[in-house]
Amino acid sequence: MRITVGQLRALIREAVQEMNPELRPDCDTFAVFDFDETLALTDSKILVVDDDGNEIKSLTPSEYAVYMAEPGENFDFSEFDIVKGGKATPLAKAVLARHVAQCGAGAAAILTARDVAAEEPIRQFFASMNPKIAIQTIDAVGTSNPQAKVNKIIGYINSYNPKVLHFFEDSPKNLEAVRQAAKTNPVFQSPTIVLHTMKDGVYVRGEEVEYEGPSVTTAPQDSNHI
Repeated sequence: MRITVGQLRALIREAVQEMNPELRPDCDTFAVFDFDETLALTDSKILVVDDDGNEIKSLTPSEYAVYMAEPGENFDFSEFDIVKGGKATPLAKAVLARHVAQCGAGAAAILTARDVAAEEPIRQFFASMNPKIAIQTIDAVGTSNPQAKVNKIIGYINSYNPKVLHFFEDSPKNLEAVRQAAKTNPVFQSPTIVLHTMKDGVYVRGEEVEYEGPSVTTAPQDSNHI
């Protein structure tokens, strides 16, 4: 289903107002955006290759997000060192652009699993938009391990101390990792955390995550002890 920019604004406004934090002009929020399938749709594919480097198949970012590799399969991300055929999503035009225009280039971060080589092409992608979007922070973590994004978000909280942090992401694994961290990691006590689920560049839903306290782990029992 296609969605207009106006409809996207309304959806996000409704989602955030229900939870009462809002991306407000007083700029007490920090917004974190994934890049692929969230802010941009590109022609780049992840190549699944064998141990000799022969291509088995190719995956879109959304397909890769849920793909389980078989034994002997490896991933080639070389197409993601550039922004190939990039097209901005309505979220980029309606939310990112507005938030940066109101609160400045330092009020948002682009957080991508792409390699660091992609940081400048991503910056140029936003600079080429009309109107252009100036982004101060673009972090390419170079791994699909969800903990890498969790660690970066912890860094944003420590650096910017926002009242509200919004995270826009299409990967279920990344959303779940941040959700669990927000529930149990004491760093997440202060800001209100709002997760926004994206799919193929389309906004799906938003949810506020409440801090519950540190997780308790039980020490393993000595099996030889009676």
